[in-house]
Amino acid sequence: MNDVPVGTYDSISITLGTATIGYLNVPASGAPTIATETATYPASASTYTYTAQLASPLVVTQAGTPVGLRVDFDLRKSIMVDGSGNITGAVSPTFNINTVGTGDAGGYIDTLEAAVVSVGSQSFVVQGPHGRQFTINVNGATEWENGESLAR
Repeated sequence: MNDVPVGTYDSISITLGTATIGYLNVPASGAPTIATETATYPASASTYTYTAQLASPLVVTQAGTPVGLRVDFDLRKSIMVDGSGNITGAVSPTFNINTVGTGDAGGYIDTLEAAVVSVGSQSFVVQGPHGRQFTINVNGATEWENGESLAR
């Protein structure tokens, strides 16, 4: 999560550097191994820049107000295979990108690496990337993984 200047953003550019494709090689007999292949972008370039117009502009109205981009690098459509299904090493990067506001479906964080700063009876505070703190409110409808809870 990074702060960006207030403004309206209507396009995105993503630059990819050199890459290696790793995949599971399952032989007719014996143990599977991890095989690797150097990725090649269109025109045999060593880097690739993907630029696209956003279907809905990303509007940042106030510093610190959460908005975001959902960026999905579609591996199935990006990694080329031959007629037999073998990976060729050719990569034609395909992304699915959309803007996400706080009220939008999918406008939630499902993974956040952070450290707990304090715990209250119905909330806790975590410190995430770049030192930013977030208050997480919970109640009886909160879904916890593995039977965990806010209890100390």
